[in-house]
Amino acid sequence: MRGPARLTATGGKVGFTFVSKPEMAVRIIAMQEIRPDQLPAHLRVLFRTTDPLARRCFAVLDGSEPDGVILVDGANDTRWAAVMEPYDGVVFMAGRLDASMVADIFAHLRREGEVQAAMWLDDVRLDLLPSSPYDDVRMLEFTDRPIGQGLDEIVERVPPGLQLRSIDGDLIMRTMWGPDDVERLGGVSAWQASHVGYCLLDGEHILCEATVGPAAIGLREISAVTTEGHRGKGYATITLARLIQDIESQGVSTYSVCEKQNAASAALARKLGYRVEKEYRCLAWNTLA
Repeated sequence: MRGPARLTATGGKVGFTFVSKPEMAVRIIAMQEIRPDQLPAHLRVLFRTTDPLARRCFAVLDGSEPDGVILVDGANDTRWAAVMEPYDGVVFMAGRLDASMVADIFAHLRREGEVQAAMWLDDVRLDLLPSSPYDDVRMLEFTDRPIGQGLDEIVERVPPGLQLRSIDGDLIMRTMWGPDDVERLGGVSAWQASHVGYCLLDGEHILCEATVGPAAIGLREISAVTTEGHRGKGYATITLARLIQDIESQGVSTYSVCEKQNAASAALARKLGYRVEKEYRCLAWNTLA
């Protein structure tokens, strides 16, 4: 049974030491929380750009997602690193890890909130994950949209009386997701510096909003939400198409994710022109008391 964590300070880093007592042995597991610029280069290159949701991991590593967490082991010859992105608590791992180390990493992170893992169906690291997740969902990731193609006709379908508008500093505070993001980032200016969004409006009433966070590894992850009562009318398709046009004009690609069972969202991604879809598992663990 693991004992309590002991907080230490080491060279400007925050260190955590866990004491485990399996039967006769005593195991000391140390980990440190570090800034992106403190991550050893030999570990950064081990994070996989091909993992599901990899953009989120590299946004933390690049420092464009300041609320992410980066952990490394406390040994002098740093052997592993873990990144947790700030939106859903998805954890990414690199280096030499075994199941007991992964269990300690997840236990530490779960003290602050829910933790998730996203891995392809054939990823051998699935065997290292802690037992008994409370959820295990099959997801789809959509990629490989031909840049600059196939969206003009969709954007031209804006119904009479409605308008597409880029989200500015005033509009963001009236959206469903915006206020939380603005607060997390420290203000409207910080949001505008790293995010892009569009709304479909009827006068001043928001029917649909679509936004993306900062780019990383040449990708931005699109998402949209349509106001209840206006769903099923194609508004998300139009709003996302305009958002993708804006992003692709900057030479950046996009991708989209949804639950496998969400047939409407999957159909939307295909309609927007994504040519590759791949299934992965998203597992979740509750916060530890």
